[in-house]
Amino acid sequence: MNGSFTFYVLCAGSCSSSTRGPHDGATTTDFRTFSDPVKWIDRKNSVIDSTMLRDDDGWWYRASKDAEITIERTRNPYTSAYEVPRTDDDQQWSYVGSLTDILGNDRYSWMYLEGPELFRYNDADVKTINGRKMRFGLMCDQYAEAAFKL
Repeated sequence: MNGSFTFYVLCAGSCSSSTRGPHDGATTTDFRTFSDPVKWIDRKNSVIDSTMLRDDDGWWYRASKDAEITIERTRNPYTSAYEVPRTDDDQQWSYVGSLTDILGNDRYSWMYLEGPELFRYNDADVKTINGRKMRFGLMCDQYAEAAFKL
């Protein structure tokens, strides 16, 4: 390791407790020492399974499970987010939408999905739709339908 990266650690609840609540975050460049934890996500609804991805244009996108699979974006991934509004401030997390909003179907709500994961397609797998390259994807665990169904 050459220390040229930053790793963001999340704790469900406080990093010093086991209760559910805000997500705290800490940074490290050596996996031995960590910054003091700071609030990263603090919402009225429980939030789990956050994932982030940086686009080539400098925007960071985050998908989390709360009452929905919520998608947000910012240019500053270290900023704290409370209830996330739509904002023009690129240094704050801004609400992009939920899967239910985007796809218009309740089958993408909290009752059916968890574990969102943002990913970048391999170059050979990138599709162009309406003149726009779709370089990224989002997959989720459909636990209510198959994975955990008895």
